[in-house]
Amino acid sequence: MQHLSSRLLILLLFFGTFFSAFGQKEPVNISDLTKIVTTGSISISPDGEKAIFVKSFMEEEQGSFTYKRQLWMMDMKQPNTMRPISSPTANSSGASFSPDGKTLAFTRAYKGKSQIWLLPLNGGEAQVLTDAKYGASNPVWSPDGKKILFSSTLPMWAIEGEPDWEHQRPGRSFGDEPDYRAIQAGLAKEEVKPNVDGDLAELRAWLAKNAAKQDPKVIDRLNFLGEKDLSPDLYFSHLYTIDLESKTETTLTSGFQNYFGATWSPDGSYILASSLKNELHPDFTQHTEVWKVDLATQEASVFFALEGFRVGNPNFSPDGKSILVSGQEIDEPSYNQSMIGVLQANGSGFKWLTESLDRSVGSAKWSTDSKSIYFTAANEGGFSLWSVQASNAKITPLITGQVGVGSFDLHGDRLLYAFTEVKNPSELYLADKNAKNARQITRFNEDWLATKEISFPKAHRLKTDDGFEIEYWVMEPVGRKPGVKYPTVLQMHGGPSAMWGPVKALCGMNSKSWLRRATVSCMATQEALADMEKPSKRGTSKTGEMALHPMC
Repeated sequence: MQHLSSRLLILLLFFGTFFSAFGQKEPVNISDLTKIVTTGSISISPDGEKAIFVKSFMEEEQGSFTYKRQLWMMDMKQPNTMRPISSPTANSSGASFSPDGKTLAFTRAYKGKSQIWLLPLNGGEAQVLTDAKYGASNPVWSPDGKKILFSSTLPMWAIEGEPDWEHQRPGRSFGDEPDYRAIQAGLAKEEVKPNVDGDLAELRAWLAKNAAKQDPKVIDRLNFLGEKDLSPDLYFSHLYTIDLESKTETTLTSGFQNYFGATWSPDGSYILASSLKNELHPDFTQHTEVWKVDLATQEASVFFALEGFRVGNPNFSPDGKSILVSGQEIDEPSYNQSMIGVLQANGSGFKWLTESLDRSVGSAKWSTDSKSIYFTAANEGGFSLWSVQASNAKITPLITGQVGVGSFDLHGDRLLYAFTEVKNPSELYLADKNAKNARQITRFNEDWLATKEISFPKAHRLKTDDGFEIEYWVMEPVGRKPGVKYPTVLQMHGGPSAMWGPVKALCGMNSKSWLRRATVSCMATQEALADMEKPSKRGTSKTGEMALHPMC
């Protein structure tokens, strides 16, 4: 395998040089991964005059490449006039406009931890606002612009008390050994001296001191596998506010319970957030509810729950009369589609809006007039954009096909969105609220793509024995010659229910997948490989719920 990879790389370099020398388009090279620019985190100012987005790209530093995130701002009246407003070395993200549109709150590292910063848009340098011990993220402005709500994630050992669930180590109890991470942080005292030859308490202390250094890593939870490493520790996200004038921070939530996806009430008197009181270990449930935090009393209680469903991510309509939530049945979370619904501001009158669509939807946002909700979902090889009327659940497709809408925002009759095609991984487009009269705003990737030859996937369908259709794509070699046989690579994604199609990469994942397809076409150009991609088993989130359930 290593020998084959080396030969392919040599072929890539040889043919890339050959095509360039004769002024023809050349295949996409593996190194082109470093040239891909993506756009996202789009936000339009409250007055609709400005918009911000994050430009993500790679830069070479001392022989290696690192990912960069840079904030950009554009004039909505002259959208081609845009400029960066942060340094690429700062890796800023999570930006949001103040209610008056004059200040940005965003997230950037400070003293090695993520903190909230403020940037005046009429001139001046960004200033750090928070100095939270465990970092700060997800800034949300209060309706009057005087406070900012934010999240901070604490390790379990930094939280006072004991959880309600049973200890996961048989025969053990919480607090039966010292936690040296808490001791080192000044949150606990060393009451038992560690001694490998001592009694049981001293031996446990000795083992615990080594475990605090992750030598060895002690795993006592079910969900211990992370993306890149083991995740043996539990963390809990809590909510705080900071007063912009006095810089006073207020702790809103505490304990062994997560609070996330938080939003202010229209009058600023309370907070709604996704949460769940953990009577079981957090790894044993995927259930969530909508909780209310009263700012006067700092008491937290269940605001809205739905039996048999996880619900969360509350979002008030601009007129303050309705609340948007997302949810999913919890009996088969791997197969059941995610949906969006609405309820009245007092928590009554709930109804689902997208159940009839039979797609896993997300990224939902209210229209300015509070009458419609825009959302995206994986759909037959693309990442489509729809709108649904809040009053009667009428769904309208806006952008469909084998293209993708990633981040988006809308204000009045204008829609700004990140658009992905097979021929271009990510650019910004501006259209009317019906996604008509679209025009391209950015051209971050066009220069380097202009010299590249890309194989465009061709969609095919096959029918299973039980009557379901499965879609797959074939990428033919660039410059394919009739009558010539080419080797074929069959690529099947891991599933079981995540869609994998021509543009899923940029809309729901990352640019590496987009480049993988281009690289396969590059290999095919050299008469080495062709690529076929096919969803796993019999269906994915793009094909509807019935196609997702396992066959008997």
